[in-house]
Amino acid sequence: MRGEWRSYLDNNAQDKMEDEEISLLNILKMVKRHETRFIRQIIDMQGKNVSDHRNVLNTFTTHLRQKYEPIDIGISEWIIERLHALYEYATASVQINGTLTGSIPIQSAVR
Repeated sequence: MRGEWRSYLDNNAQDKMEDEEISLLNILKMVKRHETRFIRQIIDMQGKNVSDHRNVLNTFTTHLRQKYEPIDIGISEWIIERLHALYEYATASVQINGTLTGSIPIQSAVR
């Protein structure tokens, strides 16, 4: 099973209290929980039984994308175009040792 990914349903239960030494009972509970929550198969949107791990993850991802697609909140195209225009020619300057650099065009951003 080396290098194989496994998918589990809600596997965050605590088997021991904080600062408690792990015991054989804790290990047995953890193994039992892993076995009962391991996803072995799932039925996809077309009704096909999927058991390959990669396809199980793909089925979950597809379902979540369809269920939670972007919600239209009624913002007009005009407002969206104005917001894009605000950032179209965005530039930045950096202060190094008290000296401000020239304008640097912003090509991409990370949120």
